[in-house]
Amino acid sequence: MLEKELAEKYKVFECLAGSHSYGTNIETSDIDTRGVFIAPPEYILSCHRSVGQVEDKVTDTTIFEFQKFIKLASECNPNIIELLYTDQCNIKFIAWPFQKLRDNAHLFLSKKARHTFSGYATAQLH
Repeated sequence: MLEKELAEKYKVFECLAGSHSYGTNIETSDIDTRGVFIAPPEYILSCHRSVGQVEDKVTDTTIFEFQKFIKLASECNPNIIELLYTDQCNIKFIAWPFQKLRDNAHLFLSKKARHTFSGYATAQLH
């Protein structure tokens, strides 16, 4: 199965991201889509098959595998934390595993956020 098909079949979350989700888009803005999928056991338990995320640069879509998403969320990655707090009107699809994460999003916030968010902001300035 191709990675894109895998991500679509096992998707638990999909949302608008970027300028469209913040209302800062202009006429030439692209539409960013982000999501999360849970890989089937043959990927999770395999020593040879793995997929951390699936990207489509043409449609500006990034879909994270659930385990990678949890790892990045626990590190207070700004791009990941954003998805946990996405406004309901920007959610295209949500299944119960991801809804459970959203309901407990506060558990992923820590003092580490100060460093990760300031590092991200500094990188954006450069």
